[in-house]
Amino acid sequence: MKTAKGRWIAAFASAAIATSGFALVTVGGAGAATAQKFGTLASPCSNASTAHYSASDKGVTKTGIAIATGDDALYHGVDAELGNTVKAFAAWCNAQGGINGRKITIDYASASSSTAIQSAQTAIDGFCAHNDFMMVGEGFALDGGQAEHNRLACNLVAVPGFGATNDTQDAYESYQGIPDPIATASGTAATLGTKIWGASATGNACAVRTTDLPSAQQGIQKDEIAYTTNGWLFDNCDINLTTTSTNATIGGAIYGAKTKGDPLLIWANGWGGELMTILGSGVALHYNPIIFGESNVYVESNLYGGLLPSPANFEKIAGESTAADNLYAKLFTEPFEAASTVPAVAKFLSIAGADNKSALAEQSASSFLLWATAAKSCGAALTRQCVVNYLGKASNFSGKNAWTAGGLQAPTNPATNTPSGCALIMHFSGGTWTQAAPSGKVGTFSCPTGKNTGLVSTAAMISRLGLTASYDSSGHFIGDLGSIAKSSLILAKK
Repeated sequence: MKTAKGRWIAAFASAAIATSGFALVTVGGAGAATAQKFGTLASPCSNASTAHYSASDKGVTKTGIAIATGDDALYHGVDAELGNTVKAFAAWCNAQGGINGRKITIDYASASSSTAIQSAQTAIDGFCAHNDFMMVGEGFALDGGQAEHNRLACNLVAVPGFGATNDTQDAYESYQGIPDPIATASGTAATLGTKIWGASATGNACAVRTTDLPSAQQGIQKDEIAYTTNGWLFDNCDINLTTTSTNATIGGAIYGAKTKGDPLLIWANGWGGELMTILGSGVALHYNPIIFGESNVYVESNLYGGLLPSPANFEKIAGESTAADNLYAKLFTEPFEAASTVPAVAKFLSIAGADNKSALAEQSASSFLLWATAAKSCGAALTRQCVVNYLGKASNFSGKNAWTAGGLQAPTNPATNTPSGCALIMHFSGGTWTQAAPSGKVGTFSCPTGKNTGLVSTAAMISRLGLTASYDSSGHFIGDLGSIAKSSLILAKK
């Protein structure tokens, strides 16, 4: 089977110019331009005469816009669906005429190698050197530290598919379609979980950390704080493993959780070798706990270059037909099972393709549409400052204007970095995903009403991580600024 990564290489081989691991990709644009919609969102892409345009900013010419994107795909195809999705949506946009007539080209880079997930610094340094307009839809597992410092130093504004660390989740010059700040989280998933499994399960939860990647470690800790606020109890059984832990070590840890009688494990990683080992250990120990994962557990494609199986094939590999039947995932994006009733999901699939069916791909699509909507508002005078002014205006995404990417996700406010208080939970059983909560039509989110926003404070994370001095009064992470003056950043003009 040809992988998603292979499909893109084949499609763009004639247009790619390889330079030190980077590829400048020209996408789409053939044929007559036609106006389209993406779910409820009027397409931000359209044709126009560019005769009176000028080169208005870095990466912007009379006829084109060079954006940057990337992922960790060189490491066994990890998160390759992010780059794939941006390329697909850029092609879709170019087929309609581009952004106000300017066609999009993509400067793509993988941050990692075939042997390790690496810092995003080399990729970002390349984007800065190439004078790309903005970063769009990207996601790197190691996106903080020097990589983030260098991005801010060259004023490379980002609209990422995800931010993995606190450096990027709360960063200046960054706006996400689905924000995930350190100090705020949705508690709705915890409430739904108690309804599904009962207080006896959520009152005896165990946090599983099977990686030393900061993003996964922080994700679990934030969940613990958010869920405890909503009545969950954790019994200090935390399983702390690293990327070098052996199968025997993982098996021993799962035996410890069984001995404690823990009915519920929460999990921060996606489909991977550790999850296979956990489920396999459960089969051997006759221990079948509920495993509640982040949105990256929810995949429906044979992702990661074929290294990992699709969920539909996993149970065969585990050697037990019901090995994964207690797996659950929380979502802030629409599930693909809603394609027949949610137009945005059907449109996503028609653009990105079946090879990219994952929640992360939906996040990347949301951020591309967010960027494109902001860029469209600038007309001929497209500049980074103009785009930031649009993205940083809270009223553009408040109330009925809340950002949903045309119905692809739960409502958010990217300007204020406010995540959604809405959520739903999917259940994997019998080789397929079904919606566990809320009940009713698939794709319906549980959204708090009245004064209950569904959001809870996880500000304790900042002090727990020893980062109090690294945040300013506006809630932005400034630990990466170093000698960079805040006055030199591109900030929204109110």
